[in-house]
Amino acid sequence: MTGSPEPPAAWRVEQVYPALELYKPIDLTFSPGSRELFVVDSHCRIWRLDTRTSPPAKSLLLDLRQVHQPVNTVLGFTFHPDYPDQPYLYVNYNEPGPKAQGSYLARFTVDLTSTPQAVPESKKVLIRWASGGHNGCALVFGPDGYLYFSTGDGSPPYPPDGRYFTGQNNSDILSCILRIDVDRSDPGKPYAIPPDNPFLGKQGIRPEIWAFGLRNPFRIAFDARTGDLWAGDVGWEKWEMVHRIRRGGNYGWALKEGPNTEISTAIEIVPGPGPIVPPLAVHPRSEAASITGGQVYYGERYPELFGAYIYGDWVTGRFWALKNEEDRVVWHQELCNTSIKPISFALDPQGELLILDYNENGGLYRLVPNSAAGSDSNFPTRLSETGLFESVAQHRPAPGVAAYRIRSPKWNDFAIAQWLAAVPGAQSMTIRDGTSNLAGGIPDVPLDTVLVRTLSLENQLGEAATARRVETQILHWNGQGWNPYTYRWNEEQTDASLVGSEGASETFIVADERAPEGRREIPWRFHARDECRRCHNDRAGETLTMNRMQLGVGDRSEWQRFIKLGLLEDSTDSLPWFARLVNPYDKREPVAERARSWLHVNCSPCHRSGIAGSTAALFDIQQPLQESRTIDRLPLYGDFGLPEARIIASGDPHRSLLVWRIGTEGPGRMPSVGSRLVDESGLAAIMAWVERLEREPVRETGELPNEEPTERSPQDQGRELTNTQWNTLAGDLARRPEPEGIQSLLSNAQGALALLQAALETEDANPDFRTTVARLASTNDRHPIRELFRPWLPLSERQPILGFDFRPETIMALEGDIGRGREIFFGKARCSDCHRQEGQGKALGPDLVASAARYGREQLLEHIIRPSQLIAPEFRTVSVMLDDFEELSGMIRESNDEELVLIDATLTDHRVSRSKIIQLDESSLSSMPQGMLAALTAQEAADLLAWIVSLAPEKPGTK
Repeated sequence: MTGSPEPPAAWRVEQVYPALELYKPIDLTFSPGSRELFVVDSHCRIWRLDTRTSPPAKSLLLDLRQVHQPVNTVLGFTFHPDYPDQPYLYVNYNEPGPKAQGSYLARFTVDLTSTPQAVPESKKVLIRWASGGHNGCALVFGPDGYLYFSTGDGSPPYPPDGRYFTGQNNSDILSCILRIDVDRSDPGKPYAIPPDNPFLGKQGIRPEIWAFGLRNPFRIAFDARTGDLWAGDVGWEKWEMVHRIRRGGNYGWALKEGPNTEISTAIEIVPGPGPIVPPLAVHPRSEAASITGGQVYYGERYPELFGAYIYGDWVTGRFWALKNEEDRVVWHQELCNTSIKPISFALDPQGELLILDYNENGGLYRLVPNSAAGSDSNFPTRLSETGLFESVAQHRPAPGVAAYRIRSPKWNDFAIAQWLAAVPGAQSMTIRDGTSNLAGGIPDVPLDTVLVRTLSLENQLGEAATARRVETQILHWNGQGWNPYTYRWNEEQTDASLVGSEGASETFIVADERAPEGRREIPWRFHARDECRRCHNDRAGETLTMNRMQLGVGDRSEWQRFIKLGLLEDSTDSLPWFARLVNPYDKREPVAERARSWLHVNCSPCHRSGIAGSTAALFDIQQPLQESRTIDRLPLYGDFGLPEARIIASGDPHRSLLVWRIGTEGPGRMPSVGSRLVDESGLAAIMAWVERLEREPVRETGELPNEEPTERSPQDQGRELTNTQWNTLAGDLARRPEPEGIQSLLSNAQGALALLQAALETEDANPDFRTTVARLASTNDRHPIRELFRPWLPLSERQPILGFDFRPETIMALEGDIGRGREIFFGKARCSDCHRQEGQGKALGPDLVASAARYGREQLLEHIIRPSQLIAPEFRTVSVMLDDFEELSGMIRESNDEELVLIDATLTDHRVSRSKIIQLDESSLSSMPQGMLAALTAQEAADLLAWIVSLAPEKPGTK
C-alpha cells in the first residue's frame, strides 16, 4: 500500500533543511543581494539563517519582546532595498487585543560590525493603526523604491467590518494597501507621501492609501519583470480572493466579498471613490478558507511555471498557480494539496520559490514535480490488492503481517474486532527516550506502515459461527501522518471495496434473543475520513492501539512479541509510568478499572487535555480522577431533567449526566462518533462504578444537600430518594412489572435511570419488563425519557426518525409549520440548551435572529447537520493551560494585553492573566454536536427549520 486513492497531483512539497528548528514561523525574506535568509517566529524573534551552510547557521537578529511590551505578534518585516548600505530593518508588530493604535510599523538599524544584530535603541516608529482583528500585514519595497504595506479591517469576522466600518471609509488607513517614502519626511511625519499617490490632496482620505476595500490582504508581492502588485485577500464566508492591485483601486469590501454581494453589515455603507475592481481569481470555501498571497516565479528549475503567480491557502494546504494577460487569467491550475500551512512565500537570489510552513514544527518547503503525476494511482481499491492477506476470503494474513490483541477494546455496536500490523520489508517501528506519546506511542514509523482492524457482525448475536465481516479499517502512514481508509465487504465475503472519502451508511438486522421481537436493528456507519480523524488525533496517540497501554508490558506481552518479531524496536532506557487498561467486559476485573478503561477507549480521544473540546471533562485514564473535572461538577449543556444533576455525582448514577449520555441513543448521546447504539455491559459497569464513588459533601460547585427523608414520593420534583431507595423501587418493578409503579418512576428523570439500571443488573427481571417500560415511556411528555427507552420498543412500533445519516433534500422538500417548529425548538430538539430566544434558554451559541438574516434555508440546515464545517471565530472553543496546570475550556469573549476573558458553557466568565497562560489550543470542532436532528422525523426537522427561518427580520419591500 502506497500513495493515496486520490489522483496524483502534478506537484508536491518537499522540505528544505529538515534539521532546521523553527517554532511556528510567520514571515521570511532574504536581505537584498545575499543568501542570508531571515525568518520571524511566533515568539516575535527574527532569526538570521546563512543558507551557505546546511543546515543554515542560525543567529538572532532581533527579539521584539525585549524591545516592546506588551507584544503579541510580528506579522511582516523587510529590509531597505539598498541594504546593507542603508542598514535598516522595517518591522510590523502588534500589541494584543483590540487597541486603537496597537499595530506598529517601526524601523531598526542593523549593526553589521560582526554577526548582524538589530539595535534595540534604534527603534523609530513610523506609523501606527488599530489592532485586534484583521491586521494584515505585509511589507515590500516596490521597484519605485517606496515601501508598500497592507492592513486589514481591524475587525473580528462577524459582523463583517463591524468594528470600524472602514472598508469603504478612507479616513483611516485600515483595509488598505499603503505607500510611503521612508527616505524622506514630510512636516510632522517620520516619512513622506510620494507625490503620485492617488488620493494625495483628496479631502477626507488618507494620502498614504494606494488601494482600498480589502478585508485582510495577507501577503503582497511585486512581479520582478512587469512591476505588477499582487495580493491575497482573506474572504468572509464564501470566497477567497486574489487581486492584481491597481493604483487607486477599490476592491469592494465590505460591499462585496468577491462575487458575493449578500453581506449584512451593521450600517448602510457609502461606497468609496471609483468603481469596484473584481478579483482576478476567486476560490470557494470548499477549496480555501484563508488565502496566503504568493510570488511570481521566474526561476530556472520549473520552466512550466515560469511567469506564474504561485500562492496557497493556510487552512487547506492547497497551492495554485495562474498566468495572466493584464486583468485576464489565461491559465489557472491547482498544483497540490498538502498538510502544511503556507503562511508566507519568498524568492531566493536565484529566483527559486521558498514556502514557509506555520505548523508547530514548521519549516521551509519548496515545490517539486510529482513523479507519480499522470499515472494511475497504485493505491488499492480492493482489499485483495493490498498485499495484506494470503487469503482475503479466509481473512488469513500474508507472511510478515502480524495479528495482535489489545487489552481494552472499544464498543463497536455489537461488532467483533480483529487487529493486524504490517511494516514494509525488514524495517521496524521505533520508540526512543524523550519522544514517547500516550505512554509509549511510536513516533518513528517506516513509510507505508499499515495498521488494520476488521469488524464483523454475528447474524445471531452470541453465535460466533454466524459472523460476517462488515468492514476493514486501515491506518496508512504516508510519511507525514496516519491516513484512515475503510473497505466495505461484499455479500459473498470474498473481498472488500474502498469506501469514498465521504463515507457511507447501511442498516443491518440481526437476531438477538434479548431484543424486542428477537430482532435488533444496527445502523452502521462506514465513517468518512474526516470523521475517523476526530478520534485518531495526535493528542490521543493517533493509532490508539499501538502503544504500551494497549499492548501491555512484561515478557508475555504483545509489546515484547512485536520486538521479537522485529516489527518494533524499543530503545528506551526506562519504562514510563502509565495507568493500567483492562478489558471492560471482563467481570473478573475490578469494576473501577473496567469503567475507567471503557471511558478511556470510547471517550478520551475527544475528552483529554489540549483537545479544546466544548466541555472540559477529561476521561484519559492517565488523568487522576479528582482532576478530571467531572466529579460533582455542574453539567455544561443541559441536564435532561435530572434534579441537582452533576457530570458524575459521587455515589449516585441517577443524578449523573455521564450515565444518561452513555445510556441514550437520542440527542446528547456520547460517544458521538464511532458507535450509534448503547453498550449495555459498559453502561452497567459505569453505573456500578459511580455508585461506589465516595461522596464528597463540599466541592467547588457548592455543597450537596443531605439525604432527604424517605417518605417523599418518587414523582415529586427534586432529589427525594436516596440512590439505594431508587434501586429498591426499580428492582421490585423489574421482577414484578406494574404499569402504575413504572409510570410513577417515569415521571422523574432519576426514576427513569433507576429503571434503566434495574433492567441491566436484575438477573431475575421479568422478560416483559423492558417492553412494558418502553411502551409506557413512549407516551411520556418528556422527550429525553422517551428517547432513553426507545431502543426497547419492538421495531414495528418505532416511529421512523431521521437518524444520523439522511439526505438534506428529504427535509428541504417538506413545508414546515412555524408553530410546531417553535415547540420543537424549546422542547424535543433541546436547542434552547445553547440558544436563547423569547427570553428562554441559554445564550451560549450564536443569535438565531442574526443567523436567520445572514443565511438562507439551505445554508441554515447545512450548519445544523455539519456544525463544525464553518465556525465563526468568536464561537470557537479553546483550551487554556495555566502555569499551575489548571485547564479551562470555553470561548474567548474579550482579549487585551493583560488578560483573556473566557466564557464557559455555564456562562461563567473566567478572567485569565496572559502571564499565566502556558498553552492555548483551539478546537476545530463546534461546541454544537452533530446529530441534533437524529431523533426527529423529517417533518419535525422541516418544522424546526421553518421556525428558525421565520426569525429573520423583514427587509424593506418584502413580506
